[in-house]
Amino acid sequence: MIQHELNIKIVSTNGQLSIGKKYAGSQVQIIEQDKDTLLIKRGKFIPNNEHWLYEDNNLERLEKAIKSTENHERINNSEELLAKFERAIGND
Repeated sequence: MIQHELNIKIVSTNGQLSIGKKYAGSQVQIIEQDKDTLLIKRGKFIPNNEHWLYEDNNLERLEKAIKSTENHERINNSEELLAKFERAIGND
């Protein structure tokens, strides 16, 4: 059971608040529940540009693609692909 203790902090003039060294390096989410109530949650958060990975079944599809590449021998066909590309853009 978590013991709750009264712990009063003062927000500095530049808006900073120290919550203690045991939380150093933690990612926190601050939720303003109302004008007088802030909720601080520790956790790992997903950057905005990575949200797509967790939408629909994208994570499953990516894992399937990675597994597929692990089960197939790599083919070095870079020269062939470059030739096709050059033909396609007219640089024969």
